[in-house]
Amino acid sequence: MSLTMGAVPDNVRPSPVGDLLLQAVTVRLRMATTAERVETAQQFDAVEASGCTNVQGYLFSPPVPAAEIPALCEKLQRHRITA
Repeated sequence: MSLTMGAVPDNVRPSPVGDLLLQAVTVRLRMATTAERVETAQQFDAVEASGCTNVQGYLFSPPVPAAEIPALCEKLQRHRITA
């Protein structure tokens, strides 16, 4: 399941129903969920609180060529943002 956060303003929290749906998918159905276009710490906090299992977006890195991914992963591991 994929969620796109880029169009959601920082001051908007997901609805309780949306949180329950996300938690049902991630916990009860054991499905991975990915929040896309996470660009701010506030968006990251919101998806983390909702139980999202994976996050991607400019908060972590702009798009990079495939050859640069190992170095990016190493850098992110050193400066780990825990979810």
